Amino acid sequence: MKTSSELALQNIDEFLLDFLSEEIIVTVNYESSRVTEGSKFIIEFNNEKVLDKFIDIETNSFTFVRPKQIKNQLTIRMLGKKPFDTVVQDDIIIKDTFVKLEHIFINGYELKQDFLKKNVIYKDKNDNITEFMSGFWHDGCMTLEFDWPFEFYFNDKKKNNYDYSMANLTDQSIEVLKNELAVSLKRLRV
Repeated sequence: MKTSSELALQNIDEFLLDFLSEEIIVTVNYESSRVTEGSKFIIEFNNEKVLDKFIDIETNSFTFVRPKQIKNQLTIRMLGKKPFDTVVQDDIIIKDTFVKLEHIFINGYELKQDFLKKNVIYKDKNDNITEFMSGFWHDGCMTLEFDWPFEFYFNDKKKNNYDYSMANLTDQSIEVLKNELAVSLKRLRV
């Protein structure tokens, strides 16, 4: 088990490496199914289509890398679902066309459902803003706008960060953190 100072050092190392990165790496893990062919799953980043495919029955992962920009926009959508793409029997859906978002990662940070629910704009097919769902069971679109560096944006928005309260800090632990930070910075200069 790592000590709090070791965890702090690891966090500082990861932050500095990500901060110095020239790229944004996005991974979307999803599950999808379809009743008929024709519905599409589309991912756009800064108004560029990075994925445009017909929905199939699959569990998959899609990763793309783009140069960093100060302002960024990730848009994920489902289009083309028809009324007969949901099969209902005795008031129970027995087969459906959908895309379920399992996990979204940006530069290694997992955007969990509670984070997405609070930070994305989710619109239905009529462009009405609705509550975020963990994917698409109807035509719709979700958009996440974020600033670079992503780490600042993410930590600013996320509510359950580590709590390094002043009550837990001692002179000795502060000295250890300062020394570990110095070592970490020296590694970056090499």
